[in-house]
Amino acid sequence: MLLAQDLRAADQQRLVLFWRSLPAWRRIQIIGELHEAADLLALSDLRRRFPDDTPEQSRARLAARRRQLERL
Repeated sequence: MLLAQDLRAADQQRLVLFWRSLPAWRRIQIIGELHEAADLLALSDLRRRFPDDTPEQSRARLAARRRQLERL
């Protein structure tokens, strides 16, 4: 099974084995950290595009983006 086109099969297998070796709590922790990082990047983009927005407005725009993506 090809998971990522930019990885060799042996590297993909190592990656799968790595994720399987982690306890569930650690996988959940990593996913949470990735989610936080994605939020930071999205908020940074929103601040760049709308420099006069308040932090509350930026968070509202982020929430609106999420709702749009959920509808796709």
